[in-house]
Amino acid sequence: MGKGGNLAVVSTKLSKLSRSSLLELSASIYGLIVQGLDDREIMIKLGISNEMLEMAKKKMYEIHTDRLRTRTNDEVYIDYVAAQKRNIRDLNFLIKNLDEKSQYNALVGAIRLRSEIQDKIIYQGQELGIIKKQATRHEVVGKHLVVNMTSDQLRNEIQNLSQMMANTVSKFGDGNFMSIPIDLTRRPEALPAPVETTGTVVRFDHEEDDEEQLEAALKEKEAKSKKKKKAKKK
Repeated sequence: MGKGGNLAVVSTKLSKLSRSSLLELSASIYGLIVQGLDDREIMIKLGISNEMLEMAKKKMYEIHTDRLRTRTNDEVYIDYVAAQKRNIRDLNFLIKNLDEKSQYNALVGAIRLRSEIQDKIIYQGQELGIIKKQATRHEVVGKHLVVNMTSDQLRNEIQNLSQMMANTVSKFGDGNFMSIPIDLTRRPEALPAPVETTGTVVRFDHEEDDEEQLEAALKEKEAKSKKKKKAKKK
């Protein structure tokens, strides 16, 4: 917008500002914001009041919001690539200039930045669904090596893990497993139950339980008592 246009906008009363003038003012403000100017600098540059600036910025936000909401991913990506291509063009000029001046540390940084921008172009294309993204390959899942499994083996492993989880939840509930009390007096279910037998049971000395020791002590005490009774009778 030229200087004469600015004066025309300023001389127009705020309540009578035409739609076309408001759209033109909003476009000018957006361009200055992109250049990095703040509100004070914009008001000085365009010669407008703070009230007019706020009204024009509100219109600018409405226009760009509606535009963004109606844009497709393809349109967004095309604009993104165009902007990044401009950055790459500027970096190419900078790289050439740094190379001529033998500023190699800065040159390496500029080349690395250019490479990163190129990678971002591909990444954003994948995120927006424009470029096909290769599925991530997980070779180890839940400590199970799956890279060499067939589809049937992997399906069976998943079913086994699901059944194990279902059994655990059915038994203990779906709360915090760390809060389940541990009963140290309970025989672990993984151990086989005692088997009754009529044959000879071999026990090692260190495995003899307290019950047998108590029984032996009672028999010894009973035998001593019988001896004392016989001695009294004599």
